[in-house]
Amino acid sequence: MATRAAWSLGDMPDLEKYYIHIPDTKFEGAYYRAVDAIRNDNFRQAQDSIDLARELLDVELTTLANESYNRAY
Repeated sequence: MATRAAWSLGDMPDLEKYYIHIPDTKFEGAYYRAVDAIRNDNFRQAQDSIDLARELLDVELTTLANESYNRAY
């Protein structure tokens, strides 16, 4: 929550201070690492973080879709 607030306020030093506490195995962690990497012109790291965020989101959405499908039947 603090990370989102810092980003909304444009407070990039605080953004970095907070996002490092979010594991990069969580979508939000990978997402904010990508944002920070882009801000620092580190595009290779940004792409890696974006790819990881996509993978993490895919797993979560697939699980939710399967749960909804199973409930429907």
